[in-house]
Amino acid sequence: MCADYRTSVAAGPENLLITPPVTYCAASGWTASRVLLSICVKEAEIIDLPERADCCGFGGVFSLEHPELSAEFLKRKIAKSGDTTSPTLVVCDTGCLMHIQGGLQRQRKNQQVVHIAQVLDSR
Repeated sequence: MCADYRTSVAAGPENLLITPPVTYCAASGWTASRVLLSICVKEAEIIDLPERADCCGFGGVFSLEHPELSAEFLKRKIAKSGDTTSPTLVVCDTGCLMHIQGGLQRQRKNQQVVHIAQVLDSR
């Protein structure tokens, strides 16, 4: 995934859709992540995911203890990302990355999910 992302970044500017883990929404970590992206990825348009404070449904053990709720949260998160024109969803949590990426693959969506560290590493 990381190599593929670097290849697509080399092709030129793009839209980066960003969503924080829910735990970051009330903390300064969200602002810091967004600012870091905007400074380091000048040629990309940084787009906030609509209703970004909504959980993707992973939450570690939560997804195992409440699979129906987890699936519904994931469905909503993917629907919101599909409402945008961004081909890339940037996340700040590896659990969210795996959960959302798996959901997108099962739905045969073309949007890719990358960790913020992958984006910064490609610069």
